[in-house]
This record gives sequence, structure tokens and C-alpha cells, in this order.
Amino acid sequence: MYNIRVRPFLIVAILVLSIVIGVQASQKPTGQVEVSIVDEATGIGLSGQVSLSASSRTTQNAVKYRMTFDLTPGTYQLGARAEGFESAFGEVVVRENVVTKVKVNLDPTSIDPRWSYKVLKAEVSEGRMLVQGTITDAVTGLPIEGAQVYAEGTETYSESDGFFRMQILAGDGTTHLSISHPDIGSMIRKNVRIWPYGDTTYRVSLEPGQNSVIDEANPKFSTETKSTENCDECKLDEKEFGGGGTDGSNAPALPKSIRVGRNCPTATTCTTIELFSVDSYVKRVVPAEWYSCWGNVTGGLDCLRAGAVAVRSYGVYHVYNPRTSTYDICDTTSCQVVGASTSSNTDLATDQTTRYVLLSNGNVARSEYSAENNNAGCGDGFSGTGTSTAPCINDPVCTGFSTFGHGRGLCQWGSARWATGKRLSSSLACSNSAPSTGQGTKTWQQILAHYYPLYTLEQGSAPSIVSMSASPTNPLRGTTFTLNYGVLNNATVNNVMLGASIAPTGTSTVTSNAANDLKVTLPTGTNTQSRPFSLPLSQVNGIYDILGALYYDRNNSNTINAGDFVMAELKTVGNLTVSANVQFVLYKSLYMAKAGLATTLTARLRRQPELSAQSGKLVTFKVGGVAVGTATTDATGFANFAYTPSLSLSGGPKVLTAEFAGNNGLLPATATGQIVIISRD
Repeated sequence: MYNIRVRPFLIVAILVLSIVIGVQASQKPTGQVEVSIVDEATGIGLSGQVSLSASSRTTQNAVKYRMTFDLTPGTYQLGARAEGFESAFGEVVVRENVVTKVKVNLDPTSIDPRWSYKVLKAEVSEGRMLVQGTITDAVTGLPIEGAQVYAEGTETYSESDGFFRMQILAGDGTTHLSISHPDIGSMIRKNVRIWPYGDTTYRVSLEPGQNSVIDEANPKFSTETKSTENCDECKLDEKEFGGGGTDGSNAPALPKSIRVGRNCPTATTCTTIELFSVDSYVKRVVPAEWYSCWGNVTGGLDCLRAGAVAVRSYGVYHVYNPRTSTYDICDTTSCQVVGASTSSNTDLATDQTTRYVLLSNGNVARSEYSAENNNAGCGDGFSGTGTSTAPCINDPVCTGFSTFGHGRGLCQWGSARWATGKRLSSSLACSNSAPSTGQGTKTWQQILAHYYPLYTLEQGSAPSIVSMSASPTNPLRGTTFTLNYGVLNNATVNNVMLGASIAPTGTSTVTSNAANDLKVTLPTGTNTQSRPFSLPLSQVNGIYDILGALYYDRNNSNTINAGDFVMAELKTVGNLTVSANVQFVLYKSLYMAKAGLATTLTARLRRQPELSAQSGKLVTFKVGGVAVGTATTDATGFANFAYTPSLSLSGGPKVLTAEFAGNNGLLPATATGQIVIISRD
């Protein structure tokens, strides 16, 4: 990985098509990054803005769903924004003669009621399964209207916004879902799990001219996935084991985004990248690795809650310890499967356990799990393999079941049996009529403690920046001012760097101040964090946006660099004015003027410290505190006013002032002298 300093460059959503690319002229672009932005809830392409920044090089572009950047090789911090959506961040490695494809999934700041847990549960009819989603064109990102959706003798068509919804007859089993449009393409999703009173929400992207088939029961996404004849449980496959993570004190830091490798022949050879928020990632993984229908069995939501914590911990661990320099985690059973659909059961389980992770010796745990851990090395009725990292665990609810997986960590079928008190199996996967285990039930916390006796459960820190302000709000060029971060934090966390940049409002000209990046501990609750920000003498005067970010210093280097991740960010628009002092003087300290005759009053305005002449600035001249006229400075900074005093002003010396009101980042100024008016006689 290139060890190039990555600066926080945050951006504001705009709906324009202009392109601003700032690459140093001396550096010939030799690699490309293709970025697309979509709504995580629907998969529809978004208009927004993307930044790719590294050291002094910054590239910024307004994006309509997809845009390609030509860049020199190196490691870049990618940021993406769109109006009405949470931002996302992640490192992108640009390599020579390689096109790196990145898809950014942005979470909407307000949830469409159609995805609401309560709405979905109220909508579904007795004995039926609700299937809904959005269908988009993979090339344009636009919704597809009029696509046919068919399953179990029921069909519907997508609406103008790509949305479809239908209810199909459902037992405890699977069906095939067919989606097609005559002018675009088709997709068949085989072995879609259905159950009474269930629901699933898809993001379907049709590739023009392609007719794809996806088997949800046996995806075989990875050559590293072990084969099995029991394809009904293929998605409940094994995870790898390990530990690692935070600095071991206070709460673990949670990243704002996670980079997922897609199209993965192996765990380390994925060809494209997707960015998700951590919880959106969990919501995609849990229904692909667990049975969402377990949540419809009495008590079953607790096994999904336990699963959400295990999935989140495993994912966050890999943000700390990426699979490769280009992405954190793959999307196959070699890591964790990322599906195209979500379910209200698994969404609810994720939301109810948000921020919770498992810790191993104070570090985020690489919390493995597999489908059936019974008799994997400790005997029938026991989970575990009998090693120091996977000790034998008395697990009577799994007695008699055949091992499926490596046997370490959480047993997925066991978690369902402990949560429901039912002896669930592939033949009775989601039925309240399954026989009792006779062992009682456990909550999700108890399930985690049962299967992870060496780990502890804790909420990670996920702070937010609620305000950014400058003190003073109009600092001078060449001076240092203070940036104040209003922070709301759920749990105390160490090793947080206060990163900052400023940019003239409406531009992409970013100024960073790496030397003053400051490491802090963020306490629990509402607090204010402050850091200095030094302006160079060359800083352009004007109105600026403040760009603030909280970075976790993963490598404990006391600087923001490659490998550190964004925990929170905020951009405030137009609340900083960069100003300059001026040198403003009268040409004479004492003027002698005759009543009735014109006398030229002269003042000169120059900007400090370089004393550059300021032309076109309005100067007001006053005698004895009364305005007598105005003049505009010329190219040399001189303002000349022909003043004809009246005889009534003759007498002793009077105060003469020239006043500049200030504008365009120049501070107001006053020059003072005297004038003596004498009669013409």
C-alpha cells in the first residue's frame, strides 16, 4: 500500500453536470477509478458528488450515477455525498493501467414507509409471503417501469419508480422468482426462501441484453467454499477465525463505512468494490447467512439479533485488518455472503443491536460461526473443536445433528434452537410446530455468551459531528484560528484524530492543515473538541465551507494517513470568512485647504503583508466627522477626491478621516489626519 497522507476532503451534494478535475499537470494519469452512487434502499442511481484526494492532489466531480476519474497511481480517500443521504468514505488504491470500479451505497436520511417493519408486517396476508423491491437498469442506474415479476402463479409489473410488490402463496420452502423486461433483460432467482407472513425486499439490477440465473440456495460464489450435497444449508457455511482490532482501552471505534470486495474468485482476488455503512452491510449479510424466517418463530428474533452482532463484529474486524489493500472483506462464504435482498426480521434485529460488537482481549473479535457445530471434535451434544480458541461447549439443543461447518464459534442452527426452544432442522426450519428442545430458551445476549465464552459484548463508539464552527469566524490570512467540533458520542473512545479542511463555497479548492491535526479522546455524551487551523499568507480571501472529520488512528501514528478510517464527518457551508489586513493611509497627515478652492484628498489602500495595491475599492472622506465625498481606488491603490471646503469651516484644524468599509475578505480600515481650512483672503 502506498503510504500517502490522506486528507479529509468532504463534499456537499449538488445536482450539476460540470466536471472539475484537479490533477497536477506534471503527473500523467495512468489509472482509472469508475465510481457509481446508488440509493442503498432502492438501488437507484443518485446525482451527487464524489471526491478522491491524496496528499496535495484532489479530484472532484459531480456524478450522475457513474463517472470515471483518470488518476496517477496511489492511495486515495474517496468520499461520496448526495442530498438527503448519509455520506460514505473509503480508501481506493489506484494502479497503473487498471480500472478500479467502486459502487457506493448511500443510506437515505429518512426511511421510505414502504420499507418499514410495521408496514411490511401489517401488509402481508395470511398464508402468503410479501415479495417487493426496485428494478433498475445496471448501465444507467435508472428505475425500470413495466418489468414483469412472476412467482408461484402470481405476477406483477414494476411501477414508474421501479417499485414492485406482490404476495405469493407460501409454505415453509422455496420458490423461483422471475424478473424480465423485453427491451432490457431478465433475471431468475432460484430457490428463494418463502414462509407464511414473511417478506423480502430486493434491489434488482438488470444488465441490458443479459439473461442471468442466480441460485440463492447454493450460490457457490467462491472457489474456497467447500462443496456439500445439502444445498439447503449452503449459505450457513464456515467463517475464518482470529482476533484483533482496537487499542484495547475504552470502546472500540466503529467505521462509518466498510469496503466489500465483489466478484471474488477467491477471498483476495475480488475485482470490484462496494461501500456500505456498517449496519447496511449487516442487513445485507444476515439474511444471506441466517434464515430470516427464524424471526417468525416465537422467540426467533433473538437468534437473528445474535447473528447481527456476530456479522457486525466479523465485518468491523476486517476494517481494522483488511483482506487486501483495496477492500476490507470479500462477499463470499470465504468471508461473509452479501445478498441482494433484505428482510424486515433481519433489519429489525440489526437496528435493535446497532453498534454492538464482540471483543477479544479488548479488540474487535473476528467472530466466526458455522451452520451446525455439533460433534465437531468435542462429542455429540457439544459445540467447538476442543482447541484453545474453540473450547468445548455443552450444547444439548444440537444433540444428534450432523456437523456442517468447522464447528467453531456460534452454531447458527443452535442459536435458532436456543432462541425458540424448538428443535428446528432443515425439514422444519421455520415452524412453531417443531418439537421442543426441552432446554428452555436464551436471549440474544445469552446466546452470544454461550457460544463465545472467550469474548465480551460491548457497544462500539459511533460518534457524530453535530456542528462545526470557527473562532474567530473571520480569521486573517497568515494567522491561526480555532475549529470547534460539536460531538455527540455514545461511548468513550481513544485515538481519534480531528481532521479538517476548508474550501471556498462552491469550489473544489481545498486547503488542509495537516500539521495541526490533533489526537483526542472522545468522552461519552455531548462534548466540544477543538483544534487549531493555520492559514497560509497566500490564502485567497473570501467565504469558505468548513470540512470536519473524525478519523480513527488505526496505526497509532498520530497522523491521518493510509489505513485510518473515517468515523464521522460534517460539512458546514459558508460560515468562515478568510480576511486580510490592509495598510490604509492618507497621503498627508496635514492638509491645508482654502475655502472655495478644490483640494485633492488622497488615501492609499494596500493589502498586507505583501502590500499589493487594491483597486476598485470605495473610500469615504470625512471632515469633522461629516462625510464630504467618496472616491474609488485606482490600479495603484490611490483614491483621490477633489474637496472644496466652505468658508464656514475655516478656523483651527479639524479631523480628516478616510474610511474603507471592507469587502471580499479585506478588513475595514480608517486613516486619520488633520485639515486646516483658511479663507482665500
